[in-house]
Amino acid sequence: MKKQYLIYADESHRKGKYFSNFYGGALIDYTEQEKISNKLNNKKEELGLFQEVKWTKVTEQYLNKYLELIDYFFEFVKCNN
Repeated sequence: MKKQYLIYADESHRKGKYFSNFYGGALIDYTEQEKISNKLNNKKEELGLFQEVKWTKVTEQYLNKYLELIDYFFEFVKCNN
């Protein structure tokens, strides 16, 4: 059976001062998608983040929670799991 991957990507700004032609993304093994998604969503809930997490929405009150969530996310990247 062929191995399948998913890529989660985020677009850059479309215009204005911060316009750029790059995208950020994370490539994951398709069979791991549900497990990773569940762990990230559980961490979000543990941190009291119940809506979409976007850097444009972060406030000083939530900054440490956002940083903790992104550190948790990058552990998946670092460990490749």
